[in-house]
Amino acid sequence: MKISRLHIDGFAVEDYQRITKEDIAGGDLLLKGGNRSGKTLTINALLYALYGPQATLGIQSGRTSTVEIQFDNGHQPHRGGGGRSYDDGTEEVEKEAAEDRLEELIGPEDITTLQFVHSETDKLPLSRLSKPQLIQSIRQIVGSNLQQELEDYRDERDSLEQEIEQVRRTELAPVQRELEEIDIGQVRKPA
Repeated sequence: MKISRLHIDGFAVEDYQRITKEDIAGGDLLLKGGNRSGKTLTINALLYALYGPQATLGIQSGRTSTVEIQFDNGHQPHRGGGGRSYDDGTEEVEKEAAEDRLEELIGPEDITTLQFVHSETDKLPLSRLSKPQLIQSIRQIVGSNLQQELEDYRDERDSLEQEIEQVRRTELAPVQRELEEIDIGQVRKPA
């Protein structure tokens, strides 16, 4: 699924009152431009439209911000004026129902926002994660099949470690005791 249309109106700064792009196509969306050309603003507007103001990277949306996205499947999330809606072409829903439908379509916020790369690396979502959180996020992104496989290997490793300890106690310990009881001084060399 790709973004095919983007409309940003009055988002965060007065320098860029309106950005409308009707012909977005391709696998990845790369924004380039000089300083203060609207790159970070556009990324933040996308995050705002998808997940609200808490998802933006170091910027607050304006009170009159409106952002509309259209995906190539026709689905359209909209956020602005204190409201949010989601239209899938057959039905338009609002508020929490809109949030739920959008999450079904593109995934949870914590996973999706990891795909947005900010030019200031200390503001990247990944930079805020601890090492265990980072590993967990990577596992979630890679997929539940790999996660299950890792857990299966972990369980198998734990089981093998238990078996080794059992063998150590039941089979090796008695042999070890017997070896310790042998008086090497009484053993004679064959003549």
